[in-house]
Amino acid sequence: MNETASTWTDKEVVTFQRRHKVFVAQGLKDGDAEQLAEQMLVRDRCGEFDMRVCQECANLIDKKCKNGRHRLFILHRCEMFEVRGKGR
Repeated sequence: MNETASTWTDKEVVTFQRRHKVFVAQGLKDGDAEQLAEQMLVRDRCGEFDMRVCQECANLIDKKCKNGRHRLFILHRCEMFEVRGKGR
């Protein structure tokens, strides 16, 4: 974690740890998982940033996108993105 770690709320710490654990379990190296989870924290704080990771999308089923795309472990824009769990 970088120097902003001391300013994280308890909720942000829990969210970061959960995301990090999921990314490692899905095959990312520890450092890469940490970096992605931290990027997501920054994204969450800004509130208007429309970039997502595939793990947040309802179209990701069994590690594959039902729209035929490759699963990405990066923040990106996707016109096929649907919020996981929304309206389900």
